[in-house]
Amino acid sequence: MSLKITDIEKWLREDRSHTVDPNYYHLMLKEEPSDRALIIKQLKKLYYEAHEDYRRHFRSLMRYSLDPLNPSDEKDPAYGYPELLDMTTLKGYFGEVFGAIIAENFAPFNEKTWKVPAFFFRNHHQAFDALEKYKRTGKIKKATMGRTGDDCLAFVMDTKGSIKKVLFCEAKCSAAHKKTLVDDAYEKISDSMPIPVETLRIIDILEDYDDEESAKWVIALRQLYLEDKPSCERFDLISYICGQHPIKTKTWISNNKISPLYTGGRKLKVVESHLFDIDTFICEIYEKAVVSKP
Repeated sequence: MSLKITDIEKWLREDRSHTVDPNYYHLMLKEEPSDRALIIKQLKKLYYEAHEDYRRHFRSLMRYSLDPLNPSDEKDPAYGYPELLDMTTLKGYFGEVFGAIIAENFAPFNEKTWKVPAFFFRNHHQAFDALEKYKRTGKIKKATMGRTGDDCLAFVMDTKGSIKKVLFCEAKCSAAHKKTLVDDAYEKISDSMPIPVETLRIIDILEDYDDEESAKWVIALRQLYLEDKPSCERFDLISYICGQHPIKTKTWISNNKISPLYTGGRKLKVVESHLFDIDTFICEIYEKAVVSKP
């Protein structure tokens, strides 16, 4: 799927900073609320498609055995996904997809060919458990544990089908500024993995599809996994979405020097996105409402 969004530069105004450290980059994206209408339909479609692998995967387990004489939404393994999940979980989902949007639309590290080959939502087993319990009991968890592993991954593949660059993205999303979230992002993105822990999971996901593009990524990712010393370069990205905008300073995160909490020793880019009324926005994107058990 393509994550390109028409007119995104009108909705999110860029403010790039010159930093002291040549390996540190800071970008602030400031929402223009009046231009949200330009992109909302595209965003809703994109977010729906980002979660479609989850629906497709779990529905395939039924092998078309849903009872046609007694149809029921509750027999659908993907019923309520993801709109019935709690807001904390949806903010996490929103942030992960937003990180992928940044990768493909804002050319981190001056690279315009980043590609996100898959999302990993089918592996969020806690969300599946929560929805299964809801279908049987009518009760939904107030908070679902997050998924382990990388939030978002983008790659650059050369014309020979080899992966040359890997972008690790740690995504955070909050209505109010929380320094602890930023600190946690620095800690997680500092890990020393040369290739993603999600590599085999991406292959597993893409093997469910029979298109040429998916097959090409499977071959490239297998090659990457089997390399003793991966030749690709790793880049790190922190995407921090915040609904509370700073007053005394321009940004919440330093836009001129790298935090001592980051110990990765690689090129790091922080993208700080200031959006408005985040909870309402996410509910609109996911069409979330208070839904009672039918």
